[in-house]
Amino acid sequence: MNFADYATAWLRDRKLADRTRERNESVLRLHILPTFGAGTVADVTTARVRS
Repeated sequence: MNFADYATAWLRDRKLADRTRERNESVLRLHILPTFGAGTVADVTTARVRS
């Protein structure tokens, strides 16, 4: 499964306070998706996250 699709759906389905949702969407857009978005969920490993 594509990581960007998974992460977007995961965040959409969470019940979060408005400010928490805004912060999480920002972190996802600015930091996580540029690194992992094009890959699959299986591509997100501990080693890749640490690097």
